[in-house]
Amino acid sequence: MIKKWVTANPIFRRKLDWFITSFALIAWFSAFHSRQKLISLSCVEKPLFCHPENLNPVDKWGLINDYHWLSDHLSFWTQDGAGLFAVLCILRFSRDRQAMWTHLLLFLQATFINGALNESIRLIVQRPRPFVYLNPIGQGGAVDHYTSFYSGHTSFAALASTCALIVAMDTRPTLRWSVATLGIFLTVSTGAFRVIAGRHFVTDVLIGALAGAIIALWVNRLHRDAQYEEAV
Repeated sequence: MIKKWVTANPIFRRKLDWFITSFALIAWFSAFHSRQKLISLSCVEKPLFCHPENLNPVDKWGLINDYHWLSDHLSFWTQDGAGLFAVLCILRFSRDRQAMWTHLLLFLQATFINGALNESIRLIVQRPRPFVYLNPIGQGGAVDHYTSFYSGHTSFAALASTCALIVAMDTRPTLRWSVATLGIFLTVSTGAFRVIAGRHFVTDVLIGALAGAIIALWVNRLHRDAQYEEAV
């Protein structure tokens, strides 16, 4: 019997994987381009609903008065760094070329699913970004300013870091703590920079990190179980 975090066979030989990945990518693309039609400018229509006093204590504490351009740029760097970190771990730690492609494809599939879920929830919740609460009339006129929940940057950083850890646990268990530490650092840094930049609330990045990690674990667990059933 073989138990692996990730299947050692190419996952895209299965039609179901092609369907899931293609559907997630199309759903992500469609949801993103539906913002103009589906998001309402609620803070312009009803400014009182976007008053800082309506925020929960945690998000009220994290409300930033000014835009910090450096933190905004750093959040992109740490997010991209997490993605690069995951790819490097896959390339370096995979047992062979076949396993490497499997890990990469699982990472890609999880990324598309995460993007589709993130964008769909944004369209449903339509939460204004922090800076909109400080100036509802002036900043509430753009649909992109109603996509605060949840943080896409943080969710991707958590997803990538989790995928890197899964590969390390599967092939380099002695390095799992080093990989986990760096992954946590990249994820926490990304979330902190998004909050400091005034782009997201604290709860946005917390839920984002949780969502990204769960999706990465779920996608890899499904394929691990499939491989286990074949090997029994």
